[in-house]
Amino acid sequence: MNTILSLDTSSEAYSVAVAFRGGRVYEHFYHAPRQAALDLLPTMDTLLAKTGLTLSDMDAIVTTIGPGSFTGLRLAVSVAQGLAWANSLQTLGLNTLEVLAWDAVTHHNMESVLVAIDARKSEAYWGVYQKCEKLGVIPVGDIQLSPPSAIKVSGVDGGIGTAFHAFAQLGDHLSLNNVLTPRWPKASCAAQLALLREPELSSPSELQPLYVRNDIL
Repeated sequence: MNTILSLDTSSEAYSVAVAFRGGRVYEHFYHAPRQAALDLLPTMDTLLAKTGLTLSDMDAIVTTIGPGSFTGLRLAVSVAQGLAWANSLQTLGLNTLEVLAWDAVTHHNMESVLVAIDARKSEAYWGVYQKCEKLGVIPVGDIQLSPPSAIKVSGVDGGIGTAFHAFAQLGDHLSLNNVLTPRWPKASCAAQLALLREPELSSPSELQPLYVRNDIL
Protein backbone atom coordinates (compact mmCIF):
# COMPACT_ATOMS: atom_id res chain seq x y z
CA MET A 1 0.00 0.00 0.00
CA ASN A 2 1.77 3.13 -1.23
CA THR A 3 -0.92 5.75 -1.95
CA ILE A 4 -3.96 6.47 0.24
CA LEU A 5 -7.00 8.70 -0.05
CA SER A 6 -8.20 9.73 3.40
CA LEU A 7 -11.42 11.41 4.57
CA ASP A 8 -12.56 12.98 7.83
CA THR A 9 -15.98 14.53 8.49
CA SER A 10 -16.33 13.54 12.14
CA SER A 11 -16.40 17.06 13.63
CA GLU A 12 -17.04 20.72 12.84
CA ALA A 13 -14.07 20.54 10.49
CA TYR A 14 -13.63 18.31 7.48
CA SER A 15 -10.58 17.31 5.49
CA VAL A 16 -9.36 15.23 2.58
CA ALA A 17 -5.80 13.99 2.19
CA VAL A 18 -3.64 11.97 -0.16
CA ALA A 19 -0.62 10.35 1.47
CA PHE A 20 2.31 8.49 -0.03
CA ARG A 21 4.51 5.92 1.65
CA GLY A 22 7.73 7.75 2.24
CA GLY A 23 6.20 10.83 3.81
CA ARG A 24 4.57 13.12 1.24
CA VAL A 25 1.07 14.26 2.22
CA TYR A 26 -1.32 16.63 0.47
CA GLU A 27 -4.33 17.85 2.42
CA HIS A 28 -7.23 20.27 2.22
CA PHE A 29 -8.58 21.07 5.70
CA TYR A 30 -11.50 23.38 6.48
CA HIS A 31 -13.17 24.39 9.72
CA ALA A 32 -16.63 24.77 8.20
CA PRO A 33 -19.53 23.44 10.28
CA ARG A 34 -22.27 21.71 8.26
CA GLN A 35 -20.45 22.20 4.94
CA ALA A 36 -18.96 18.74 4.50
CA ALA A 37 -22.04 17.25 2.87
CA LEU A 38 -21.88 19.88 0.13
CA ASP A 39 -18.14 20.29 -0.23
CA LEU A 40 -16.49 16.95 0.51
CA LEU A 41 -16.54 15.54 -3.02
CA PRO A 42 -15.58 18.83 -4.75
CA THR A 43 -12.73 19.19 -2.23
CA MET A 44 -11.59 15.67 -3.05
CA ASP A 45 -11.68 16.39 -6.78
CA THR A 46 -9.64 19.57 -6.30
CA LEU A 47 -7.05 17.77 -4.20
CA LEU A 48 -6.70 14.89 -6.66
CA ALA A 49 -6.25 17.38 -9.48
CA LYS A 50 -3.50 19.08 -7.47
CA THR A 51 -1.64 15.78 -7.08
CA GLY A 52 -2.19 14.77 -10.71
CA LEU A 53 -3.77 11.50 -9.58
CA THR A 54 -7.16 9.83 -9.94
CA LEU A 55 -9.02 7.41 -7.71
CA SER A 56 -7.70 4.54 -9.83
CA ASP A 57 -4.19 5.46 -8.62
CA MET A 58 -5.14 4.89 -4.97
CA ASP A 59 -4.33 1.68 -3.14
CA ALA A 60 -6.94 2.18 -0.42
CA ILE A 61 -9.44 4.60 1.07
CA VAL A 62 -9.28 5.47 4.75
CA THR A 63 -11.82 7.30 6.86
CA THR A 64 -12.42 8.16 10.48
CA ILE A 65 -15.42 6.22 11.77
CA GLY A 66 -16.13 7.87 15.12
CA PRO A 67 -17.00 8.70 17.72
CA GLY A 68 -18.16 12.12 16.57
CA SER A 69 -20.97 13.78 14.66
CA PHE A 70 -23.58 11.18 13.71
CA THR A 71 -24.28 12.91 10.39
CA GLY A 72 -20.61 13.39 9.65
CA LEU A 73 -19.72 9.78 10.40
CA ARG A 74 -22.45 8.45 8.12
CA LEU A 75 -21.32 10.82 5.37
CA ALA A 76 -17.66 9.79 5.41
CA VAL A 77 -18.42 6.07 5.68
CA SER A 78 -20.94 6.11 2.84
CA VAL A 79 -18.65 8.17 0.57
CA ALA A 80 -15.66 5.93 1.33
CA GLN A 81 -17.72 2.81 0.63
CA GLY A 82 -19.11 4.16 -2.63
CA LEU A 83 -15.72 5.27 -3.92
CA ALA A 84 -14.09 2.02 -2.86
CA TRP A 85 -16.71 -0.18 -4.52
CA ALA A 86 -16.60 1.88 -7.71
CA ASN A 87 -12.80 1.60 -7.92
CA SER A 88 -12.27 -1.90 -6.47
CA LEU A 89 -10.37 -0.59 -3.46
CA GLN A 90 -10.05 -1.82 0.09
CA THR A 91 -10.89 0.41 3.04
CA LEU A 92 -9.80 1.08 6.59
CA GLY A 93 -11.74 2.78 9.36
CA LEU A 94 -9.87 4.48 12.20
CA ASN A 95 -11.46 5.83 15.34
CA THR A 96 -11.19 9.56 15.85
CA LEU A 97 -9.45 9.29 19.21
CA GLU A 98 -6.54 7.24 17.86
CA VAL A 99 -6.14 9.67 14.96
CA LEU A 100 -5.87 12.56 17.42
CA ALA A 101 -3.49 10.52 19.56
CA TRP A 102 -1.30 9.96 16.50
CA ASP A 103 -1.22 13.73 15.97
CA ALA A 104 -0.06 14.25 19.57
CA VAL A 105 2.65 11.59 19.66
CA THR A 106 3.97 12.31 16.17
CA HIS A 107 3.88 16.09 15.96
CA HIS A 108 4.12 17.05 19.64
CA ASN A 109 6.54 14.47 21.05
CA MET A 110 4.18 12.85 23.54
CA GLU A 111 4.64 9.24 24.63
CA SER A 112 1.17 8.97 26.17
CA VAL A 113 -1.85 11.22 25.79
CA LEU A 114 -5.40 11.69 26.99
CA VAL A 115 -7.69 12.25 24.01
CA ALA A 116 -11.03 13.86 24.86
CA ILE A 117 -13.61 15.19 22.40
CA ASP A 118 -16.83 17.04 23.06
CA ALA A 119 -19.78 14.63 22.95
CA ARG A 120 -22.37 17.35 23.66
CA LYS A 121 -24.93 16.91 26.46
CA SER A 122 -22.16 17.90 28.93
CA GLU A 123 -20.21 14.73 28.18
CA ALA A 124 -16.96 13.76 26.51
CA TYR A 125 -15.69 10.78 24.58
CA TRP A 126 -12.25 9.99 25.91
CA GLY A 127 -9.44 7.48 26.07
CA VAL A 128 -5.74 7.18 26.83
CA TYR A 129 -3.26 6.17 24.13
CA GLN A 130 0.43 5.27 24.14
CA LYS A 131 2.97 5.62 21.37
CA CYS A 132 3.72 2.35 19.59
CA GLU A 133 6.47 1.91 17.01
CA LYS A 134 4.62 -0.80 15.05
CA LEU A 135 1.02 0.49 15.14
CA GLY A 136 1.53 4.20 15.74
CA VAL A 137 -0.59 4.32 18.88
CA ILE A 138 -2.34 1.74 21.05
CA PRO A 139 -5.25 2.29 23.45
CA VAL A 140 -4.99 1.89 27.20
CA GLY A 141 -8.51 0.63 27.81
CA ASP A 142 -11.78 1.22 25.96
CA ILE A 143 -13.28 4.46 24.67
CA GLN A 144 -15.30 6.05 27.46
CA LEU A 145 -18.31 8.40 27.51
CA SER A 146 -18.77 10.42 30.67
CA PRO A 147 -19.08 13.90 32.15
CA PRO A 148 -15.66 15.62 32.15
CA SER A 149 -15.60 15.60 35.94
CA ALA A 150 -15.60 11.78 35.85
CA ILE A 151 -12.40 11.56 33.79
CA LYS A 152 -9.63 10.18 35.97
CA VAL A 153 -6.17 9.64 34.48
CA SER A 154 -2.58 9.98 35.58
CA GLY A 155 0.86 9.59 34.09
CA VAL A 156 0.08 11.03 30.65
CA ASP A 157 2.22 13.61 28.89
CA GLY A 158 -0.69 15.83 27.88
CA GLY A 159 -4.13 16.09 26.36
CA ILE A 160 -5.65 16.74 22.95
CA GLY A 161 -9.15 17.24 21.60
CA THR A 162 -12.17 19.52 21.52
CA ALA A 163 -13.30 18.63 25.06
CA PHE A 164 -10.46 20.72 26.46
CA HIS A 165 -11.97 23.72 24.65
CA ALA A 166 -15.61 22.88 25.42
CA PHE A 167 -14.83 22.25 29.12
CA ALA A 168 -12.23 24.88 29.91
CA GLN A 169 -11.33 23.54 33.35
CA LEU A 170 -10.65 19.97 32.19
CA GLY A 171 -6.91 20.41 31.79
CA ASP A 172 -6.60 22.02 35.21
CA HIS A 173 -8.84 19.36 36.77
CA LEU A 174 -6.41 16.70 35.54
CA SER A 175 -3.25 18.79 36.21
CA LEU A 176 -2.20 18.58 32.56
CA ASN A 177 0.40 21.14 31.53
CA ASN A 178 0.50 20.29 27.82
CA VAL A 179 -2.98 20.58 26.27
CA LEU A 180 -3.51 20.91 22.52
CA THR A 181 -6.81 22.62 21.77
CA PRO A 182 -8.86 23.30 19.79
CA ARG A 183 -7.83 20.21 17.87
CA TRP A 184 -9.87 18.32 15.31
CA PRO A 185 -9.11 14.96 13.68
CA LYS A 186 -7.36 15.42 10.34
CA ALA A 187 -7.43 13.23 7.25
CA SER A 188 -3.66 13.60 6.91
CA CYS A 189 -3.09 12.04 10.34
CA ALA A 190 -5.52 9.22 9.53
CA ALA A 191 -3.66 8.53 6.28
CA GLN A 192 -0.25 8.45 7.94
CA LEU A 193 -1.53 6.16 10.67
CA ALA A 194 -3.16 3.89 8.08
CA LEU A 195 0.18 3.32 6.38
CA LEU A 196 1.17 1.43 9.55
CA ARG A 197 -2.05 -0.61 9.55
CA GLU A 198 -2.02 -2.26 6.11
CA PRO A 199 -2.90 -5.72 7.51
CA GLU A 200 -6.17 -4.23 8.81
CA LEU A 201 -7.47 -3.30 5.34
CA SER A 202 -10.81 -4.90 4.53
CA SER A 203 -13.80 -4.87 2.20
CA PRO A 204 -15.90 -1.67 2.05
CA SER A 205 -18.84 -3.69 3.36
CA GLU A 206 -17.06 -4.00 6.73
CA LEU A 207 -16.72 -0.24 7.15
CA GLN A 208 -19.16 0.89 9.85
CA PRO A 209 -19.56 4.04 11.97
CA LEU A 210 -18.47 3.83 15.60
CA TYR A 211 -21.11 5.76 17.49
CA VAL A 212 -20.41 4.85 21.18
CA ARG A 213 -23.56 6.78 22.11
CA ASN A 214 -26.73 5.41 20.53
CA ASP A 215 -28.80 8.59 20.41
CA ILE A 216 -28.30 11.32 17.81
CA LEU A 217 -26.12 14.31 18.64
